[in-house]
This record gives sequence, C-alpha cells and structure tokens, in this order.
Amino acid sequence: PLGYFIILAYITMAIFIVVVMGIVGKLFGLNIWHLLRVIRDEMVLGFSTASSEAALPRIIDKMGKYGVSEGIVSFVIPTGYTFNLDGSAIYQSLAALFLAQAYGIHLSLSQQITLIVLMITSKGIAGVPGASFVVLLATISTIGVPVQGLAFIAGIDRLVDMGRTVVNVVGNSLAAVIIGKSEHEFDTAKSDQYLAEIRAGHARAITK
Repeated sequence: PLGYFIILAYITMAIFIVVVMGIVGKLFGLNIWHLLRVIRDEMVLGFSTASSEAALPRIIDKMGKYGVSEGIVSFVIPTGYTFNLDGSAIYQSLAALFLAQAYGIHLSLSQQITLIVLMITSKGIAGVPGASFVVLLATISTIGVPVQGLAFIAGIDRLVDMGRTVVNVVGNSLAAVIIGKSEHEFDTAKSDQYLAEIRAGHARAITK
C-alpha cells in the first residue's frame, strides 16, 4: 500500500505539471516543455534536496535571464514560495485520503469538502524538507482521521517530499512567467535567445 501511495502521488504530480500547468501555460502562449528545459537543473536540485528554498536563488536568476522583468521576478518568486505550493497541496489531499482508507473511514461529502482546509493551510509553510508533514499533522483531524495514522507514512514522507518539491519549483517558475506576460513585463526575444543558448549548451555536452 505504501508503494502504491508513492506511485499514485508521483503520477498525480506528473499529470498536474504536464496537463494542468501545460494548459495554463498554453493560455498565455507558453510551452511548458520549454520552461522545464530552462529550469531542469533547479528541478534536479529541488528533487535531490527536497527543499525548494535551495533552488530559490537559481530560479530568480534563471527567470530573469528567461525574459521576466526584474521587478516581477523579485516579487512573484519569493511570494510564490510562501503561497504557491501546489505540490504540498496535492500531497496533503492524497495523504488524507490514503489514511482515511487505511482506517476504513468513509468520508462524507462535507468531510471531503473540508479537505479544502488542507490546501488553505498549505499556504505559508516553509519550503524546507518535511514542512508539509507537519502541516498535515496539524490539520488531518479535521476529517476525523486519527493523527497517529501519520506514523504509517512517516517512513516514506521523504520520498514523496522530493516529488512535491519539484512541483513547487515548477509552479513558482510558471507563475513568474505568467505574471510577466500578463503585465507585459516579459521579453519574448530574450526568452528565445536564452532558450537557444541552453539548447546549444546541451548539444555541446552531448557531443563531448
């Protein structure tokens, strides 16, 4: 069951990045695969450290080079690291449902709606390893699941934490680009040039 939970969490996060973020990016004329190429190293850093804060300086630098104005980047990225934690919200909802099933607790419609509380409480948490687990501990009782049940997933929390950190990193990067485009503070020519430089760098690395 724990293995199933890990697989389900990663599949959900992958679908969220590719489908949901992809559609949102498309609405603003952004190819999500181009963005993922730009922040590839930061995604790896976030995944390996399970801390989105570790990638913060690099994301700020990359988004500036990608064409987002300095004013938008300096405001949106730090703010997003506090209020735009998509991966944490996904994890908390899945964990709550998993524990409810483990205890054989049938959740009523009102209890399922109460899960929105978990998404709200994910706002403002620190971007450090294990932060979402602490928030889940404080809010899971809202749907009648014993807090002792968190011991079931404590051992695999770090594995899932790595994935949700990647979602947080991608979400904040996408938010900066979208706000930049909506406020006409995005340099398309600079973006294309930087993307071309990254492609050329990868090509040279492959050749070597």
